[in-house]
Amino acid sequence: MVIETTCRSLLSLLLAGLLLAAAPPAAAAPYAALEDALGGTTLGPLMGLLDTAALARNAGLAARPVPEALLRRVGDQRVQGHRLYQHPDSGQLLLRLDLAPQGLNWLTLTYHGQSPKPVRDWYDHALGASLSDLTRAMVALAEDRAGRAFLTALGKPDEALASFRDLPAALRSADSARLLLSACAGHPCHADALILLDRLASESTEGLWQLDIAVLGRDWRRFDRVMAHLERTLGPDPGLVWLSSNARLQRGDCAGALAQAMPAVERWQGYLPLYPLVTQCLVMAERFDEAAIWFGHMETRFGLQLDWQALASDPLYAPFVHSSAFQHWRATR
Repeated sequence: MVIETTCRSLLSLLLAGLLLAAAPPAAAAPYAALEDALGGTTLGPLMGLLDTAALARNAGLAARPVPEALLRRVGDQRVQGHRLYQHPDSGQLLLRLDLAPQGLNWLTLTYHGQSPKPVRDWYDHALGASLSDLTRAMVALAEDRAGRAFLTALGKPDEALASFRDLPAALRSADSARLLLSACAGHPCHADALILLDRLASESTEGLWQLDIAVLGRDWRRFDRVMAHLERTLGPDPGLVWLSSNARLQRGDCAGALAQAMPAVERWQGYLPLYPLVTQCLVMAERFDEAAIWFGHMETRFGLQLDWQALASDPLYAPFVHSSAFQHWRATR
């Protein structure tokens, strides 16, 4: 899921040459296999740890297998970082995924460490549904001609929206709309897919997609309500701070964004997306001396070589790049 961000230009420049920072610490033995599987650039290796027989039972498929199309779609998802952690209160095993090219998701894993296939299911917090829910929806769709056409169209986002609308009413479910939303991420159909899911989903605060639609409608009360639920459910995490702080930035509240982001950067110094947000707010407030310090943190903590020529052509950052504070900082590097 992608929350639209006003600090995207700088973040894009940074991520173009660097995967999300800081390699995860060595995993404790129970989760070593998970950490190994998450070390690549896609979720394919994680799918190798999925017990598809257990997933099929959870989905109520009886003797039918989990659809290969679902396994491929999830396995092909590109990632550029992750954090595996336990909720401090519930003890649930959580996985934050930093998606490529941009986006965030969290999974609550059903995990049995003694099994060679230890992952049996998960709850997808971006979509507000479990993997077994989505499996069940795909099997139901595959039993109908229009449903099969829709499943095929999921690989062609420019056709997926029209194909969804061609489904019989009984198959235009919230979980089918979640499959559509997943296919439309990063494509022009994303906003329409959000609106469709919002009409079909029951009233709740589940799912990061609700943050997306709150931003789309500038409904900040809804955003805050959903964010409060996510913070309780997912526990402390820098990705959540980034989402909340970026929403503050979009509301024109840079002071509020900084109040959230700066302490989080000190707690989680290896989480790169927070840094562009901090520097943008400092530049917007013309606090150029402080901005220089934070750009310095990006260089020293991540080994970045920033493209100052590109930033000098950006109307937001040009005043900073041409300031005496910047010139002094660069001269003393």
